[in-house]
Amino acid sequence: MKFRTIVGLLIVLIACSCIQQPSNSGLKIDNGINRGISYSDSLGTNYNIRYIPITITNGGTIPIHLQMAFSREYDYPIAYGNQKFKVFLMPKEWATDQGTITDSMVNELKSYIEKPLINETIEPGEKYLLAIGTLYPKPAKISGVLPNLLFAQSDSDNFQSCNFLMDQDKSTNSKLALGLKLVFNESCMIIPCGKVSYPEH
Repeated sequence: MKFRTIVGLLIVLIACSCIQQPSNSGLKIDNGINRGISYSDSLGTNYNIRYIPITITNGGTIPIHLQMAFSREYDYPIAYGNQKFKVFLMPKEWATDQGTITDSMVNELKSYIEKPLINETIEPGEKYLLAIGTLYPKPAKISGVLPNLLFAQSDSDNFQSCNFLMDQDKSTNSKLALGLKLVFNESCMIIPCGKVSYPEH
């Protein structure tokens, strides 16, 4: 009986060690300052877009596989009524320090708003630029939606005051999952937005 118990414990420990984030992963996420523009769709409806530039660095010795996606729409927190907003991934040029936003950059956003998906591998020593934006009516009825911070969910203890929309997906190690902090006036929300993995580990 003791032998079976010991073997069982060893199997659990080995399984847990296999899903831990590698110590040489070197994942670093740098969030920039919130920016914004006005946006009109093809029907002439006006929206606000708020976005943050983000740099994801692989400072380790193994590749990092990055997968990110957002739902088509999200509900505001209950206190703000039945409004909805979108969160989407933006082209890399929105994450640079360029000073001019061109018409072609704005026109390109439509395809990104409708297809919010990233599936990339970041090699050791590489930096990956992206921006994450929110789209909500202009003028906002009660509150804007400001993307504030992309983070690894292992850091989620730092955001206990926020409303969590994290579905506890048991197939994804929480240390590898990514969350996005959104700010509404004086409240905040955390939404799931993807994961990182280490294909060669």
